[in-house]
Amino acid sequence: MTVIKSVIRFMMLALVVCMTSCAGSQPSTAASTRTFHPEDYGAKGNGRTNDLIALQRLARAVNENGGGIVVFGKGKTYRIAIEDDPNGGHTAVPIAGAIALNFEGCQRPLIIDMQGATIELASNHSTKYAFFRFFNCKQFTLQGGKLVGDARTHDYSPTIWRGKQEKSTHEWGTGVQINGASGTIRDMSISYMTGDGIYAGTFKKDGVTYHSHTIYDGLEISYCRKNGIGQLSTDGTEFLNCHIHHIGTSDQLQGTSPMAGIDFEYEDKLGATGDITLRGCHIHDCTKNTIIGSEKSRACPQEFLMEDCLIEGSKLHIGNIEASKKKIMRRCDISAPVLLGSTLVDSCTFQIGATGLSVSGTTFRNCTFTGRLKGFDEEPHGSCFMGNDGSATIFEDCTFRDIRGTNDNNISRQGFSGYAFSLNAQFRRCTFQNVTFGRGRANVKSSYQFDQCTLDKDCVIYNGDDEQPIIFKNSTLNGVTAGTKKTGRFQYENCDLIGCPLTQSGKTTFKRCNVKK
Repeated sequence: MTVIKSVIRFMMLALVVCMTSCAGSQPSTAASTRTFHPEDYGAKGNGRTNDLIALQRLARAVNENGGGIVVFGKGKTYRIAIEDDPNGGHTAVPIAGAIALNFEGCQRPLIIDMQGATIELASNHSTKYAFFRFFNCKQFTLQGGKLVGDARTHDYSPTIWRGKQEKSTHEWGTGVQINGASGTIRDMSISYMTGDGIYAGTFKKDGVTYHSHTIYDGLEISYCRKNGIGQLSTDGTEFLNCHIHHIGTSDQLQGTSPMAGIDFEYEDKLGATGDITLRGCHIHDCTKNTIIGSEKSRACPQEFLMEDCLIEGSKLHIGNIEASKKKIMRRCDISAPVLLGSTLVDSCTFQIGATGLSVSGTTFRNCTFTGRLKGFDEEPHGSCFMGNDGSATIFEDCTFRDIRGTNDNNISRQGFSGYAFSLNAQFRRCTFQNVTFGRGRANVKSSYQFDQCTLDKDCVIYNGDDEQPIIFKNSTLNGVTAGTKKTGRFQYENCDLIGCPLTQSGKTTFKRCNVKK
């Protein structure tokens, strides 16, 4: 069945190439549909012979043709032994001898169908290499194969550059490098790179900046030391049904920062007009970050959409992706620390751990939050919400359960708190079970407003601020403890309070409330 699908896909791609090229002259059509095989250039594909030179010959022929169709031997293994880098990595791209397939300037469609083949890298000492490089290519497709790096056996010893020994992180070994090229990578497995599985960026020529527009579909990227995918400024990128896992320090590898599933760097500061879409992706077991964004001062995408994704383990950090249009998360399942910033979050599920969520300017709708029951000072710690920059965060029609901090009345270390940064939270039509709230430290004070909410037994609210009250409107509190050893203020308006042991200290005001013991 898989073979049939592969054949059908190949025929469809060939048809697309033909249709695309038919708008031009007959010679252009012939050039675009020309087929190349590694074996025609001396490759053996037996898993033993070094096929590097043959693959380099193939790439040069494709470049001279301006594109075409490259078909690998079905299920074969092509072994490559690249050259060691003699200059300590002090080049913008890998040296020519450290790139297997370097496609440059292909302005006609370029299709590479690996047909289940594997390219496997022999152990080497190069600080920078690439299996594939697409440079200024107009429309490329890479599909159906496996790239296996040498991260487990790589020689990470210092290099000699200009007669001196120089340490290197060896973090630039890449499966696929994209510079200012547009295309699709689908159904590929990429693993054990000393750097990124895929690195996509820009290039500049004659004062003009060329961005990449890329679609990643059905990829599995794993056991890479730096990132699964490193992304610079772009004219748009789609991540569809990708599985990225075990990035950084895994399988006895020594990772190198930022050790993220996806790293939106934008470090080139060139700006971008494209949107970023993640749909149906699963990212987990990354040492430091599942997804991380660049600094706020750097250029960011126009629109960021994350939909139907499963994120587990390390931090989801998109707080620095300040979109000029909007940033949306929808129907995602998150079991990881989260830093969001200005984001619309709809119908997501969160499992909250010790470091919890850091949110400011965020709007949550129809979300469910579940925390851990152990105390903040125990291992694992209790669960925690904190602010970021103090701007208002809105929760609408959300459910919270078992989100607690310490087991005492330390007001700065509760489930919701201002332990590090103030949290300005507004809850509308939300329900709470076994949740604790604290106003924060003396110089970091959070604020809470509840409207049409329901708080059940085992919820505890501490307020040590004698100036700003915690406000309840049109809400029901059943068995809720509201108080603190310090003086605090509470305001209740149009509320039902049933069996609530309210504080006897501080200033508590009731307006049109129904209070029952």
